[in-house]
Amino acid sequence: MIVQNDDSDRLITSVQRSLTKSERVAIRGHGSKTFLTGEISGHVLQTTDHTGILSYEPDELVVTVRAGTAISEVRNELAKHGQMLPFDPPTYNDKGTIGGAIAVGLAGPARPWYG
Repeated sequence: MIVQNDDSDRLITSVQRSLTKSERVAIRGHGSKTFLTGEISGHVLQTTDHTGILSYEPDELVVTVRAGTAISEVRNELAKHGQMLPFDPPTYNDKGTIGGAIAVGLAGPARPWYG
């Protein structure tokens, strides 16, 4: 079960506040990939409370999720319909989020075969 949490208002307010202060923003989920990017300075903007599937059309092969949604949760939901992610991002002990995988460009070893 994927928990639905819309944290948009807090995220928008935080980015606007940082913009007015000319302050860097470090967007972060669980931080499972900081070993790839290193620590980033600036105001840390957590996305872990911004989760859930916004829409899923199995017949159309389209799913839209919030950035803080765990990759493992998306995989589980797709599997219920005999589907999978067409890329194979690592989950780092189920801490990896969709936003993090996209942010660092992780596709995994199966990507050349699945898209």
